[in-house]
Amino acid sequence: MPKTEVEFQEFLTKVGCSFEAQAVVEHCPFLKRGKHKVDFKITSVLGEELYVEVKGYLSFYSVNVLEYLLRYSGKAFYVFQATDEDWMGVAKQGQSVQEKIDQNKRQQEDEFREFISGGLSARGMAERSLKRLRDYKELRAGEVERWRKMAEDVKKWKGEM
Repeated sequence: MPKTEVEFQEFLTKVGCSFEAQAVVEHCPFLKRGKHKVDFKITSVLGEELYVEVKGYLSFYSVNVLEYLLRYSGKAFYVFQATDEDWMGVAKQGQSVQEKIDQNKRQQEDEFREFISGGLSARGMAERSLKRLRDYKELRAGEVERWRKMAEDVKKWKGEM
């Protein structure tokens, strides 16, 4: 299990959260066999389920899969981004990269505490993640365009275009 997932599992255990690691989400349309494996399935005290993807590096592929899951799966997904300073916007002037990463992590952990206790709905958590993913894509638009061109080049090289 990657370090980011281990740390997240330790956090969930520490706050006394009910969770399942490496859970399978059934009935995800347009995915192979209609199933998707998530890092964690968390249940709030109200019985609401939230599917959590814990991410370090966000690749072109993972950004697109996550956006699909957040927008079209009909399930409540949340992206816990633990290593990127830009996940919740550009770092403030005077903040180090590590300070921004730590601030983002604390804010996301606070949201989980609120969800677990029933103060924030699974849908509310998913909406926050979708907004952050869209903002991240916009902030990283140059990289995304470079990734898209690289994917096209690979398809051309393989003779798929």
